[in-house]
Amino acid sequence: MKTCYDIDMKRYISNLSINMLLVMDAVCRHKNMHLAAEELGMTQPAISKSLKRLAEVTGKELFVRESRNLVVTDEGKKFWEKSLDILSMCEELLDDQEDVFDPTLQAKQFTIAIPSVDAGLFIKKLVIDLPKKYPLINVDLITAAAPDAYALVESGQADLYIGYLSDRISKSMSSEKICDLAFSLIANDQFKKPLTKEDFGQAEHLFVHRQYHDSALDNKLIELGLMQNNIKRIPDNEHLSEVLLHSDCIYLATKHKASNILEENKELRTVDTAFDLPEIPLHQIWLNKHSSGASHKWLRNYTSNLYK
Repeated sequence: MKTCYDIDMKRYISNLSINMLLVMDAVCRHKNMHLAAEELGMTQPAISKSLKRLAEVTGKELFVRESRNLVVTDEGKKFWEKSLDILSMCEELLDDQEDVFDPTLQAKQFTIAIPSVDAGLFIKKLVIDLPKKYPLINVDLITAAAPDAYALVESGQADLYIGYLSDRISKSMSSEKICDLAFSLIANDQFKKPLTKEDFGQAEHLFVHRQYHDSALDNKLIELGLMQNNIKRIPDNEHLSEVLLHSDCIYLATKHKASNILEENKELRTVDTAFDLPEIPLHQIWLNKHSSGASHKWLRNYTSNLYK
């Protein structure tokens, strides 16, 4: 026999909807109804109505307004955290239904976060080559440093991050090493002899503006005792070759990027060294709840094979 509690709980649950939980999640993350509406493809009045209905169903004050932002209350935060488990289970349920994914027959949109410093390593393979092989698959690339990229993956704004593992990832995410990225030094032809570590430390290093400084490469150089003491910064890649040609600077780049620069300018060359240059592991990172989904497994398999 069902108890009154069970019946009341059923009535309570019947007044909830997954859409209400999605709205709450978006508003909690953005603290703004306009941004939440944009993410969910809804109008602001619809967002407001959903939040009002959710407050009526729960009997709790879920948000308070501070200036132009909506800030989740302590009660609201507890409810939000529990609702994330429900949304996660819903996604896992849908993933379980996706037993097979055929990229030649099924259309799919993916968003991949990549590091801005080596965007060229990914653009051709993922934005140009992949759609030629699989016309139904579309990939959007967004650039972000590791901490921001992790947040994009965790919030669902990116399906995957391919880049450098510079910080610990949360327990909700998994990572896989794809390959080691090798680096080269390039300059004009004045560097005739192999550079020593001392030469490397005394040389003027050309830096293209980075969105972040504490990168995996910086950490690896310090680990190897390679100091970039003298730095000349330029805002972008447009005049990189010209600056290298007419200065005493050297430039450290991935072999892929160095190869492209040398191909475009035959007067530049690879600088030999009397020491080993760094190799940085390239990883891909995703949410655990997507580990078993067929389309996500296909994407990770595809990207891992690109760089082996």
